Amino acid sequence: MTTKNSASAETLVQRVQPTPATLSAASEAGLAKRSTLTSPRGPSSLDLTGLGLARPNAQQGKMAAYGQSEAAAKRVDPAHASAPSLGAIFHYTFFNQAPNARPVQSLGQSDTGVVTGDLNQTGSALTYSLAQAPAKGSVTIGTDGSYVYTPTTDFAHIGGTDTFRVTLDSGQAYRLTGVAGALQSLLHSLAQAVGLSGPDATTVVVTASITAVNKPPTITGYTTTDPGPNGVVTGVVTATDPNGDALAYAVSTPGKGSVTVTANGEFTYTPTIDARRNAYLPGAPATALSDQFTVTVSDGYGGSIPVPVTVSISPALTYVTGDVKRDPTTGRIALRTVFPESTQQPGTGTPGWLTWLIATPNVGPIIGQTSDVDSWDNLYLVGTTLDSQSYDSSVSLPTNSVLRNPQNGAVAIRTIFDETDPTFTNMAWDVATTSQGALIVSSASLQGWDVLFVPSN
Repeated sequence: MTTKNSASAETLVQRVQPTPATLSAASEAGLAKRSTLTSPRGPSSLDLTGLGLARPNAQQGKMAAYGQSEAAAKRVDPAHASAPSLGAIFHYTFFNQAPNARPVQSLGQSDTGVVTGDLNQTGSALTYSLAQAPAKGSVTIGTDGSYVYTPTTDFAHIGGTDTFRVTLDSGQAYRLTGVAGALQSLLHSLAQAVGLSGPDATTVVVTASITAVNKPPTITGYTTTDPGPNGVVTGVVTATDPNGDALAYAVSTPGKGSVTVTANGEFTYTPTIDARRNAYLPGAPATALSDQFTVTVSDGYGGSIPVPVTVSISPALTYVTGDVKRDPTTGRIALRTVFPESTQQPGTGTPGWLTWLIATPNVGPIIGQTSDVDSWDNLYLVGTTLDSQSYDSSVSLPTNSVLRNPQNGAVAIRTIFDETDPTFTNMAWDVATTSQGALIVSSASLQGWDVLFVPSN
């Protein structure tokens, strides 16, 4: 019996070396043979165009000769790769192994937290598709397996890890089209069913690690104005943020007043009446002439910088609760002077000698000590209205009843004497001075003096 085909003596499949750039990551590891089809008349080149195949280009065979690494020589960008060899197609159809990616993140990151990495360290011919997007950023995947992960602004500021899922396909480069493709698909399915061939695709979880990139605000400084007539000081803290974050400003409570700050870092400081008075009194220490508070500038992402601010306190002989008193029995009025309690009476050593100036209905102004008026009622002037308490009209103190000399700080309080009576014209005002003590004068002597209001408590 004769053989119908004389080519039976030739081996249908011969061992050859495959082209590295045409193989998948897992398939290359198991590929030991390459097939060359022969005709009855001997080996020949076949026209594979009708089967959806083409010859590999010459560049693939030269890659190793140019000194590229094995992984680089193997890596194929599917968008530019030539058709695979018949051996690779045969191996994929019957003995394909599932791709096994080992994602690696590159060292370093950008100022905004962007990182890069590689899904295909083996250089295999794979295709990639995003199976699940990251929750805290976005990712783009190159056809060669490289990826670029971009965190959201919030995530870049705080840092941490995020994950996404990528599906790798090792069969895309080896699937035929047309009739050949249909036959290949059938054979490949049978090979998978009997366990010869593994799945074409694998989905891997990729972790992106981000180091927090937030930088705290940069403080330029602050400026303040001189105190105004009412002691108010305004100013502004200036700052910038390296990350372009919106800045917020908060302020602490000063020790001698109150302060507010706007969203732009502008602040307004108002000293208390006590603070201005303490700054005015003779012998006031340097610490009485200023106040401090802190403006904290924050970027909303944990970056904050405290800015200590010092403001000036303008001295003023302001009157506070308890500085004007009235004897509920006699109607006498007492005004605290600028002399401190430690002032001693000459020759006696008695302290508090000039602390109070007392206006009496009959005697006129006299000087007294704190102990003389401790039990008296506080007399208040509120704004430009009369005191709300029910006092005898002859001794109430309406607006303009307390004056201050803007030149030397002397203070005058209106007495109960009617200056229209020639007898009492020169007794209309009690004056407390820093050098002469208590005086009584007429209204004409106080022309040009400022009105000094006594605030309520």
